[in-house]
This record gives sequence, C-alpha cells and structure tokens, in this order.
Amino acid sequence: MKAAVSAMGYDKSSIDILIVQLATLLRNGVAVSMSTRRAEFI
Repeated sequence: MKAAVSAMGYDKSSIDILIVQLATLLRNGVAVSMSTRRAEFI
C-alpha cells in the first residue's frame, strides 16, 4: 500500500495501515461480536 501511495506521487507517510483480526470476546460471560463495517473492534 505504501508503495502504491508513493507511486501515485504522495508521501508514503501520509497513510496509516491498521491490521485487525476479528475474534470472539466475552463480556460478563456473553459473546461480544466485532464488526469492521461498524468499526467496532478492540
């Protein structure tokens, strides 16, 4: 991604790349769903 941004003429430090892995988490014994569409992840 940084190479693509640089190839388009932008500074590659202008992009931040976040890596997210979905997992099943429990809160008070109840599974809490994570969603990338709703940007709900920990």
